[in-house]
Amino acid sequence: MHPEDPATAVAGSAPQWLHAYQQASTELAAVIDGIVVTAAIFAPTGDLVVFFNPPDGSRYAWIYDRQYLPSSEADKVEFARLSLLGDLVPPARWAQPLDRADLAPWAAQFGDVRWGGRTNQP
Repeated sequence: MHPEDPATAVAGSAPQWLHAYQQASTELAAVIDGIVVTAAIFAPTGDLVVFFNPPDGSRYAWIYDRQYLPSSEADKVEFARLSLLGDLVPPARWAQPLDRADLAPWAAQFGDVRWGGRTNQP
């Protein structure tokens, strides 16, 4: 079991993903207008959750379905780059609180985060 493999991941940090998002953020700094990726973790379901803050100080998280996550380092950076451009800028539809039975109790620990991505699963 590899901790960065979404098929076998347990809830917790995802340092390779955080690094990929930080690298993509640096490359796209002029485009993403001050958005800062603060964490990347695996939810108890194995889905990747990326937390970020825009310049106004609000807090957001985007949930990515584990079955669509790439495994190579280069593909992770490209995935991060595309998600920063397509999912996070401009913000899509956001849910607050998270309306997802399998993650809502876990997500409550993060307080006033606005959730995007895979938010409406049973």
